[in-house]
Amino acid sequence: MSTVAGFLGKIPGFLSGKKTEEHKRLKVYIHQYVHNLKHRSRSHKRSFLNLAKKIEAYETENYIIIYTDSFCENTTEDFIYFLREKYNYRANTVRTMYQKLSRVLRSAHKAGYKVDFRFEYINIKEEYVPSISLNLSEIERIYNLNIKNEEIVKIKDRFVIGCCTALRYSDYSVLSSDNCIGNNVSIKTKKTGAVVVIPQHRYVREILAKYNYRLPALKSQQNFNKVIKNICKRAGIDELIRIERTVGVRIERKNYRKWELVSSHTARRSGATNMYLAGIPVFRIMLLTGHSTEKSFFKYICISKEENANILAGNEFFK
Repeated sequence: MSTVAGFLGKIPGFLSGKKTEEHKRLKVYIHQYVHNLKHRSRSHKRSFLNLAKKIEAYETENYIIIYTDSFCENTTEDFIYFLREKYNYRANTVRTMYQKLSRVLRSAHKAGYKVDFRFEYINIKEEYVPSISLNLSEIERIYNLNIKNEEIVKIKDRFVIGCCTALRYSDYSVLSSDNCIGNNVSIKTKKTGAVVVIPQHRYVREILAKYNYRLPALKSQQNFNKVIKNICKRAGIDELIRIERTVGVRIERKNYRKWELVSSHTARRSGATNMYLAGIPVFRIMLLTGHSTEKSFFKYICISKEENANILAGNEFFK
């Protein structure tokens, strides 16, 4: 049992699980919190229930009971190390879980339970991991790829629409004729509720016409991610990319073929990046993507240092 866990075990009520009026067992509160998230997605709810399971595992590991006021600075740090060591989570996954823990604890405080706000002393910085996007040539290769399987073609076409609109999967996967107004695509985005209006790219118009503006439904995002990797592999998108990131308590350095890193979200990054490289003003692209700040927008722009240098080489300054 860790030093922190030993210390916590000496606090009245920790080992017995006895509840006081001031605090509540945290995993129980999280289940109540999730129960009140009536209008949120299943995946959003599952992420908090997963946090509750990890807290329960931490309790079992250390023979303690975690309450709403148990996460002082030391306990929080110990729990974060537990997530990294036991589950081999990536740094940004741990950061996301800490953010959800923070949200739950603040909610518990508002509900009248005692919370130790020293958990906020812990600062988990976002780890920069290069994100990929597909350039116009690669998107063209995917669009022109000859595929006979209708199910695979549906995924290919939806992905190309995503690349040409910079929409999220939750939006480009459900586009229908109702979203096509004139030469534009108009949709109220599922994540933020923002209404975006996007001009129809030539590929989008051709795909919509092919299906007579009745795009077929997709099976699931999980299946989509699996199939789109294979599509990109068949399209020859196999550039070698080296990724370095923290996994668990170690640094992982690994080479990937570009197709291995493609997912449904790559479409949104590709759309935003290609619009930016085409010289469209940032504020106009943000009106299409629905981003409210430039800081959040630029996280979607995937330009390598080499690409940046090549672009700047044509600038008058470097001539």
